Amino acid sequence: MSDEELRIAKGRLVKLWDAYETLEKENKNNLRTLKELEEKVREKERILSTLRELLDTRDTETRKLEIQKTSLQNQLEDLKVRLEESTMALEKERARYKKLYLITEEMELEAEELKKGIAERDRWFRENLESLSEISTIIKLRGDITQKTRVSRGTDYELERVRPGARDLSLDDIKAESEEEKETTFQRVDGKEEGKKELMGLPGVDREKAETLIKAGYSSIDKLKDVSPFELVKLDGITPTMARKISEHVKAV
Repeated sequence: MSDEELRIAKGRLVKLWDAYETLEKENKNNLRTLKELEEKVREKERILSTLRELLDTRDTETRKLEIQKTSLQNQLEDLKVRLEESTMALEKERARYKKLYLITEEMELEAEELKKGIAERDRWFRENLESLSEISTIIKLRGDITQKTRVSRGTDYELERVRPGARDLSLDDIKAESEEEKETTFQRVDGKEEGKKELMGLPGVDREKAETLIKAGYSSIDKLKDVSPFELVKLDGITPTMARKISEHVKAV
């Protein structure tokens, strides 16, 4: 081989060596870059793993929250139902207490009327007790006077037996006295008024309610004994409480 060919071959070897060194440097750089990329990939994988764990944790928490939400919704529905039931019960209790309040007011009014009726009865008895106690004596005296007047026709002896001092009275005086006693002690009795007074002795019955009972055909206590409270409630001014008390009173008489 000539020198020229050796020179050319040597030049090629130098070029090949330079290319080899360049490739080696590039290879080292590529290896370093590859290592860096692999490290970055591993870092990314660690980050992804951490993110997966976080997602799993979040999914678990989300599922728990959804379960709690469902449970709370069920509890909320149950509480709504209970609230509606409590509201209805409260309204019923309010209505019941309102009725009780009205009944209490009615009973207070009835108690006041009873007090007035008792006071009126006591006053009437105080005013008429003396007259009532004397009425039997007056009836007997009048009967004796009338009988002796018919029999005696002016006999002084018989008149003296009836009443001391009658000897000095004439027949006309005796007749006038008899008529006066008859007029003062035996006044004409109004049956309707007597029935009204009898009915006014019932619990809570005043003059107006007594007139209502009389108009309905219940003119005495005896006519009320077979009447139910349901029939009495139909009358104006007669409350259920009053009807019950009237029925109990007339059955106890």
